[in-house]
Amino acid sequence: MTLGDIKGIGTKRIEKLNKAGFFTPLDLLSHFPVRYIDARSDTVLAEAEDGAEVVVTGTPSDVPSVRYVRRGLCMVRINLFTLSGERVSCTWFNQKYIVSRLHGTITVAGRLERFRSAMSVKAPTLVEKGGIVPVYSPIKGLPQSVFSDALKQVFSRVRVKCMLPDGIRREYGLMDHDRAFRILHYPTDTQTLDEARRTIAIDRLAFELTGFRIAKSRSKVKAHSYSDKTRELEQFIAKLPFTLTADQRKALNEILADMLSPSPMNRMLQGDVGSGKTIVAFLAMYFACLNGYQSAMMAPTEILAVQHYKTALKLFGDTGIRIELLSGGARKKRKDEALFNIRSESAQMVIGTHALISDGVRFNSLAFVVTDEQHRFGVSQRGAFENKSEAADCLVMSATPIPRTLSLIYYGNLDQSVIYSAPRGKACVRTKLVPASKRSAMLEYVRDKAAQGEQTYLVCPRVESDEKLVSAEALFGELSRTDLAPYLGLLHGQQNDEVKRQTMEDFYSGKVKILCTTSVIEVGIDVPAATTIVIFDADRYGLSQLHQLRGRVGRGSVDSYCFLFSDVASAGERLKYFCSADDGFALAEYDFRMRGAGDFIGTRQHGGAALDMNTVTAAKNISDRLFGDADYVQSVVAFTGDYTAAYLKSLALN
Repeated sequence: MTLGDIKGIGTKRIEKLNKAGFFTPLDLLSHFPVRYIDARSDTVLAEAEDGAEVVVTGTPSDVPSVRYVRRGLCMVRINLFTLSGERVSCTWFNQKYIVSRLHGTITVAGRLERFRSAMSVKAPTLVEKGGIVPVYSPIKGLPQSVFSDALKQVFSRVRVKCMLPDGIRREYGLMDHDRAFRILHYPTDTQTLDEARRTIAIDRLAFELTGFRIAKSRSKVKAHSYSDKTRELEQFIAKLPFTLTADQRKALNEILADMLSPSPMNRMLQGDVGSGKTIVAFLAMYFACLNGYQSAMMAPTEILAVQHYKTALKLFGDTGIRIELLSGGARKKRKDEALFNIRSESAQMVIGTHALISDGVRFNSLAFVVTDEQHRFGVSQRGAFENKSEAADCLVMSATPIPRTLSLIYYGNLDQSVIYSAPRGKACVRTKLVPASKRSAMLEYVRDKAAQGEQTYLVCPRVESDEKLVSAEALFGELSRTDLAPYLGLLHGQQNDEVKRQTMEDFYSGKVKILCTTSVIEVGIDVPAATTIVIFDADRYGLSQLHQLRGRVGRGSVDSYCFLFSDVASAGERLKYFCSADDGFALAEYDFRMRGAGDFIGTRQHGGAALDMNTVTAAKNISDRLFGDADYVQSVVAFTGDYTAAYLKSLALN
């Protein structure tokens, strides 16, 4: 069976599905819900806390109102009288089609918001009363109704089988695989749903852990070898204007030992923001260059790539090493010149963005690759970068490991180096939750800091105006009409490259004191005079992203502040923990407990499977047994080059 055999999915939709990473009917079946809504009974609103998930049944009290806020944004609003006689308002954005469904008795699910005596359901979803409703992340190019119909067609024609031995499956109480898949998409009760999620989680994790171990036991021998150039490296380190910390020294020695070994390195360098990871990576890249090989570093944004490029020029400008910058925003003539230098090996150290993984990029003798801020790249992107050279030494860096990475460290696929100590003189950063009522006082504080020569980031979750969220452009426009105007600058990802470069230059130089921006400044931006960061709608960000944003201040010697604005009560516990924790690894462990270890087989970084520690332990025990079974190892060894394909191939559709 192929995607083309599914009624309703034609050539154009297949092309869109392929772009989204769906190539077979099994890919569709493996697109599991991100969450479930239990609509079997209504929530007692009088007992529900503000911000809680609720299910409400009732009848509209009047005809739905449709209002156009601006071009491209409309609102549909109703007042719902519940079966218990309460009044709740519901508002849908850009869903005018929903008007035809807002009649008679309806059931909605969403987040409860209270304001004085009024109640509303935020982001309401119409659901069928009486069941457990799966909620999926959207697939670009495939309407939800088409996806739902496709699932039914595939399930009517196939059964899903698993390669996990029946004896182990029964011993650990795992479901029949086909039944587990069907329950995940069509749950009837929470108990069997939990069993199905556990089955898929254990199976996927056990298979991948085993695959990792097989791959590691059959590690390739490097296509290149290093001679011991540590003496030359030490001579360079002695000339640096600062002294490496003990942790930086230890991390560098571990990396160099891997580089000198016959097997390819696969190591993560973890250290808090501002702990000095980048200089360690640069020294390892320099070691590769001393041996006559190329090295490359990939950064997630052009702003950060340019900053790394400038830093490298300062560090290695007198060494004679040719450093090249490659980014997607470069002009064609400049890009062609960079590609030629990389291909001809006249560029020994290459720094760039996602452009480095383009098909047109050809290295001559690439031996060492670094992925900076690895949580910003997908699994496939990191793999494409690493595959630019056969059996290259690979280093990934992160201030806050995502749960998926954390779990792989636990089970040996990634070796780990940690920089615990911060460089001497690093400023303290205090994090505070601030209510919306303090907004005016906050802006007055920011103005006073600007007058004193200190700089501030005002971070917004949106670029353009949004009915519900603070946007960078709207905030910039508002503050431009106040006494903050002389200090303001605007930076976001939709600006052209020249505007972004000029704005950052003005901020670096101090011409701009207050920068209205988005998360485009999340990684690596180093402005020592920036002492305050204000994050609006902080509940919209993940912990790793908040930690990265917080890391933009406190990079000088002046103590700094990170202020979080959020009105969402349900985010309170998470944000309160963030305020109390300034250690990136502690945040990752908290994220691991809250979100799980991630979808180990797919490219998603979290969610998807119910991976608590008991599940992870069971999968680890199963992997131990599978790895010790020579026949099993032989049967899966062909799959270990591509773990996503491996898992899908291990499932049979018949």
